[in-house]
Amino acid sequence: MQAKFLADAAKLPKRTPAGFSLFASLPTSIPAGGKGVVKTGLAIAIPEETYARVAPLSRWAERMIQTGAGVVDYDYRGEVGVVLFNHGPEEPLVADKHEWEEEEEELSVTAGDEVAYLILEKISMAGCREVESLDETLRGTGGFGSTGISGEAPAKRQRSEAQELPLQRGEEMLVKRSTSTAVLPVRGSAAAAGFDLAAAEATVIPAGGKGIVKTGLSIAIPEGTYARVAPRSGLAVKKMIHAGAGVVDYDYRGEVGVVLFNHGAEDFAVATGDRVAQLILEKISMTTCREVESFEEATHGLEEMLVKRLTPSAVLPARGSKAAAGFDLAAAEATVIPAGGQGLVKTGISIAIPEGTYARVAPRSGLAVKKMIHTGAGVVHHAHRGEVGVVLFNHGAEDFAVSVGDRVAQLILQQISLVDCQEVASLDETLRGAGGFGSTGVATTAVPKQEPEAPQPPVGRAGA
Repeated sequence: MQAKFLADAAKLPKRTPAGFSLFASLPTSIPAGGKGVVKTGLAIAIPEETYARVAPLSRWAERMIQTGAGVVDYDYRGEVGVVLFNHGPEEPLVADKHEWEEEEEELSVTAGDEVAYLILEKISMAGCREVESLDETLRGTGGFGSTGISGEAPAKRQRSEAQELPLQRGEEMLVKRSTSTAVLPVRGSAAAAGFDLAAAEATVIPAGGKGIVKTGLSIAIPEGTYARVAPRSGLAVKKMIHAGAGVVDYDYRGEVGVVLFNHGAEDFAVATGDRVAQLILEKISMTTCREVESFEEATHGLEEMLVKRLTPSAVLPARGSKAAAGFDLAAAEATVIPAGGQGLVKTGISIAIPEGTYARVAPRSGLAVKKMIHTGAGVVHHAHRGEVGVVLFNHGAEDFAVSVGDRVAQLILQQISLVDCQEVASLDETLRGAGGFGSTGVATTAVPKQEPEAPQPPVGRAGA
């Protein structure tokens, strides 16, 4: 990864086990219940077939600080900005509550402060093709919106392995429209990480509330990926809109719905055709999970996930279906996440994961849709051997009770690039350049097609 300094106070990203730390180049204050953009004073160029995910710091989960937007494309050459939502203050997870009470409600960031992680996630740049029908899967349209509350392990079906897995094995994304108002996904630029997702029906997301935007699309994606529904930078910066849930599995054939959380003070009106999110084909490890008594086997070249139970009430991670992207994570202790607050759910397990991955603690669709529950923090790196904890933000109006055994999140083994970072005086130019950050997608027209003579995407930097 190459980094160009745009400000004297900029700092070179610092290596972490899963990626890099990003630092503020200017002081910024994020008001309680508000948002802000922290400048890093950096522009970057990243390896081919990756995007840079701006991920939240684990230590800020205590203050309900969340990153908004967070997708830096391969061809973007503008300044990397860190969008922060300040959902606090609430009682922290730490024991010293006296110190907490003396702190200001706003988040004060000074130049040089660590503000986020930057993770180079590997993606598929497959094309998109419209079809009249998709292959059938055992799962079909099932799964979206199940809460996981009082969740028992899915019953085993007496079917053959061939029936459990999709037939589609292509290197492209197949899309089926279920309504005439559906808009086919399209990349905003040739090297954009995600396809734009547009609304097929008008709707309103109430201030402080949630809603599902229908796309009128169902999809079949390349093997070894899941489709991440990611936020749009403009909606985060200008409207304080965030995407909830956002995991579309390889075997899911139902309609792709976009769960939006409106953390702003005004209702958010969505018109038919508005771009509301982006769909990124994330490359993942579909390895198996095995219980061990110790991590002595966690050596170089590990190809499976090893799990150690720390308490008898711990539930081993399991995929909800054979082709599901993530392993279900369950609570090992009962707890309550207060309305408008946060809490840590203990899983009673520790893990060792394959090299070249990190474990992303991702939200469950049902908890997002029905309870307005989101995950905070959520980066478990390769070297971590402590207990896996699930930080939950409860944006709903009611307390959320968690019982032992309840499925509260999913664990996805994301493939990442672990290249070094070097400072350079200049970056290669791209057709997109600094454009794109902050556009809302609201009341927008379709992105014009690139002419054949248009400049090509940036030169590949697989080892840059």
